[in-house]
Formats: sequence, structure tokens, C-alpha cells
Amino acid sequence: MDKFLKETLGRERKPKLSPAFSARVMGAVREAAARRGRVWLRLYWILAMTGAAAILWRVEWPQWTAQMLPMVAAPVSFLLVLSDPNRLRRYLRILTLALIATVLSAEIKAPPTGWRALFDGKTLDGWQKRGDGQWTVTSDGALAGQRVFSSYMLAPGKAPFKDEKEYRAWLNTQAWLYTVAEFGDFDLHVEFWTRTGGNSGISLRDPTRGEHAISTPADFNRTPAKIGYEIQINNRYPDPTPTGSVYTFTKAPKEALREDDWNTFDIEVRKETIRVKLNGQTVSDMQCDPKRAVRGPIGLQLHDQFSVILFRNIWIRER
Repeated sequence: MDKFLKETLGRERKPKLSPAFSARVMGAVREAAARRGRVWLRLYWILAMTGAAAILWRVEWPQWTAQMLPMVAAPVSFLLVLSDPNRLRRYLRILTLALIATVLSAEIKAPPTGWRALFDGKTLDGWQKRGDGQWTVTSDGALAGQRVFSSYMLAPGKAPFKDEKEYRAWLNTQAWLYTVAEFGDFDLHVEFWTRTGGNSGISLRDPTRGEHAISTPADFNRTPAKIGYEIQINNRYPDPTPTGSVYTFTKAPKEALREDDWNTFDIEVRKETIRVKLNGQTVSDMQCDPKRAVRGPIGLQLHDQFSVILFRNIWIRER
């Protein structure tokens, strides 16, 4: 009986869906999947644009770029979101590659319009070493300054100094890196980092190019701060002059400095005035000494034998 039923049922024709009905069902399934895909693709685009804005803000592109990009990106993004998903997918790939390239090149920024770089991020072209400082360029384009000496010379019983006076004469001998060119009125942008206990500075209008500071012993009555002007850099060094002060002229507020981190100077130098901004905050504003030069080189300081300093994005705009 079971065998008979199986044979009978097997001979019966099974119902088949019409081709038109099958096509409508599959079309509906594909359309639902396509709609879902378009929704997710548009969501990915919005997230990608948000990420792009965050990256461009982080690398601090020139101000005109930050203003123009939203004006262009907003309408373009709106049109792309309404467009064909395949085209949107292609643009998403292009945007991803562009963001990767931006991140890889973000360490050294391009100067804004009207500015030029004093340091190219690769060589010391245009700069002159003064004293025994070691100045090198790191792989990410920063200018590194430090002093080189054997640590064994400070070991007990091996120090080559007869007394404290001789030791301090060695310790406080400065080293400098000066621009070959000289400048009158200008705006200067500099980013810097120094270690805990670090001391450095930026020299303005010193015609001697640190001559009396690099000698042993140094003549502290004729250092760049006493002949021209020096913008102080001080990261918890035992000196009462905070970062951003014009040495012997002004005293900047200590809280403007980001200790043990990168900081930014924007220095406005005119014939009769000097104004210093530290991380966007005005910390010094002074009248120049009429007895001092109104034109000269720009110098970067290694204050003592334990100095370590990094500079990057050194830009100038002459007036």
C-alpha cells in the first residue's frame, strides 16, 4: 500500500509558479536589498564625511581650506546621496584614499597663503649653526636640537672640572641655530616641544648671532636677550621667566603653556613693537627699545648642555 501511494503521488504534477510571478517576487527581493544597500551606503558616506572633517580639523590645514571645504562638501554630498549608488560607491573609495594620504602627510603642514617656510622639514638649508649644538631633522620632518657629551665625564672622580665655577661655565654655554637671512617687520609662526626641565628661546634682531653666548665662559651681559630680543621657552626650568615672555621685558602667564606637549608661537614683530601669542593667547605685548636693532636674523636656542628641543612648521610672512 505504501509503495502504491508513493508511486501515485510521484506521478502527480507538482504546481509551478508562473515565470511572471517568479520575476515579480525576485524583483521585489532585489529591490528591497538595493534599498537597504543604498541606505547603508549613504550612511557610510555621511560617516566618512564626518571623519574627513575631524581629520582636517586635527591636522590644522590653513584657515582658507577649513572655510572652503564645508561650502563645497555640503552640496556635493547632498547630490551624491541622491545619486546612483554605484557612483556614490566610487566616490567613497576616492575619499578613503584621499583621507589616507592626508593622514600620512599631516605631520608637516603647508604654509598658508602669503607665508613661506623657513625650515623645509628635510634639510638645514638657510640656517647657520652657532656653537656646539647638534641639529638634525627627524623622519617626520621636525627640527631636533640637543647637546652631545659623554655621560662618563660627570661620573664621581672623573669630571674634568676643578670647581663649581668651571662646571657652571661649561654648563651654561649656549648653542644656537640662526637663519642666514635677516628680517625687519614680519609675522613668525613656530611650533615647539621641549622636555621637562627644558629651556630654549627664539632670538630676534641679534646682529652678533649669539657670539657672546656660545663662548666659554659666556658673557651674560651680551647674550641675544641683552643685545636683541629673546622669546622665552621654559618647561619647568628653574627660571622665573615663563614661556612666551620677552626676556627682561615682559612676563607671560604660566598657564598658557601646555607642559610636555607641542605648543605654538605666533610672533608679530614690527619696528616699534613685539607681540607674542602662545597657543592663540596673547601673552606679551611690548614697545621695542629704540637703542636696539630693527632688523636681524631669527635664532633657535639650546640654552645649556642638557637642552633638548624640537621645532616644526616654522613659517614667516614679511611685512
